Amino acid sequence: MTYELWHSAIDGCYTFIPSGPGNSRAALEPDALLIWTVEAENWEEAQTKKHHYLGWEPYIPMEEDVTDAP
Repeated sequence: MTYELWHSAIDGCYTFIPSGPGNSRAALEPDALLIWTVEAENWEEAQTKKHHYLGWEPYIPMEEDVTDAP
């Protein structure tokens, strides 16, 4: 799957979304520019690559909410 990294100077943030039909491009700021695309098998792999690309700390996935069953 391909993921897109967009940057907006208006709000100074990045938006990372899957590419293709049904993605969230409509919610992007009007000045958002596509700055990078990456192929990854899943969201975690894409996030890992994005963090490396941006020079950020390594990506640590959030733990799933696990409820202890009695």
